[in-house]
Amino acid sequence: MQAWVYGLGNLAQLIAPIHENGDLKPIGTKLVGKHLQVAWFSGSNALEPVIELPSDWMTPHVSAQREWLYGRSAYPGNESVWAWKWALNTLTSNLAQKLEWTIPCLKVESKPLHSEAAWRAALALIKYGKTDTYRNYRWWGPNNIPLNEIDDLLTHIEEEADRRRWITLPDIGSRSWQKQIYYLKHLRQEINQLKELNVMVIDSPWVGPDLTEGKYMWELYSHKQLLLRIRSVYEAALNAYQKIAEIWFPKRKDSGVYAAKGVSSSTEV
Repeated sequence: MQAWVYGLGNLAQLIAPIHENGDLKPIGTKLVGKHLQVAWFSGSNALEPVIELPSDWMTPHVSAQREWLYGRSAYPGNESVWAWKWALNTLTSNLAQKLEWTIPCLKVESKPLHSEAAWRAALALIKYGKTDTYRNYRWWGPNNIPLNEIDDLLTHIEEEADRRRWITLPDIGSRSWQKQIYYLKHLRQEINQLKELNVMVIDSPWVGPDLTEGKYMWELYSHKQLLLRIRSVYEAALNAYQKIAEIWFPKRKDSGVYAAKGVSSSTEV
């Protein structure tokens, strides 16, 4: 685990069993038959680096159980690298949970990501409020939404949240309140910026369809329009990945794995 922590760099603070200073937390182990039980100690007591797990560490609703994190019980197998695999599985599982429930846990300043979040929140709001845009747009969705359709709805949700009365928007908030708060925060910022510019419409951040007839989504785009959309989406994604690599994987960003230096709008697809 220590080797993984060293290799991860900044990301280890989010997903590894370490203290604020980067030191590993104590690990508890216990052998039950051929199964090895392992968990990391999160309590405040000063313990040795490796100790024996208490017998009740897995028992629900006891204080000891709440002090042990990332526990597992399994037969290690005959592979000599089983400990590396167990450690990596712990880290990837923690990262997956962070990405699912804490949006975004890998925080980066990226205009496309913020615009996408604001747009997704706007779509969820018109669906919640059954606005004129929601009732009238076709199955592929609107290209823009008037601010007067969503500003009051957003204000109402914000005021209710201040009173600790949560309104769930199923498209963005059914799994995690943090996710909904993230999206609505960026929508509020986008609305305020547009108002300062005297713009009364929020536009989709991506190139929309240029044709009106078609049975499938891709039939609504000419080849030229589809290429423009592809380029804009890939450019935004690659630049966001580059920023994530620079912030969270600084030890790996120059290794060739994350060596892209950004993508210009003229990049061939």
